[in-house]
Amino acid sequence: MMYWIPAVGIVILLGVFAWFRLRPHKIKNRHAGKQHRQPCAAPEKIRAFLIPLTDKAWRTSMEKNIPIRQFPFRVGRECRMHTENGNPVSAERSKTGGAPNNDLYLQDSAEKMHISREHFQIEQRSDGGFELVDRGSACGTRVGKRIISGGGRGGRGELKHGDTIAIGLNASPYVFRFVVQD
Repeated sequence: MMYWIPAVGIVILLGVFAWFRLRPHKIKNRHAGKQHRQPCAAPEKIRAFLIPLTDKAWRTSMEKNIPIRQFPFRVGRECRMHTENGNPVSAERSKTGGAPNNDLYLQDSAEKMHISREHFQIEQRSDGGFELVDRGSACGTRVGKRIISGGGRGGRGELKHGDTIAIGLNASPYVFRFVVQD
């Protein structure tokens, strides 16, 4: 009977951990308005944005405009949700040690997963244009109506200002707009 108390505590801790992982820039910038003795380095210029177009995309990122400050900009799934003893449990699936796998982590708790751990990245070409590169995702990525890839094969396609990016299957609730900063 008392077994559910530790399980609830674990779920709460995992939720707090996931919240901090999704919002690292907010934590770093919390004291941005305070005076420092040594001058701080200028923040990196925002070069582009991903704008969530669906409610699910917004809820997983919790950002109105997701800034892209450097390239490649990697996007993937944060974790896989499952149930244990009737309670939802989040199991982290990132690589151990080293740098993070992604710049933007999205949560996908749907029965049929749409987002791979290493789903896609946005690259800037030498001519100043942009490309979306599928990183071997299982469900693929679409730019507008063009299918970039899926089934673990990877692929690439041109990405222009205003293009929509749909992550996963045809009925995916994870849709973003790519906007280039002037």
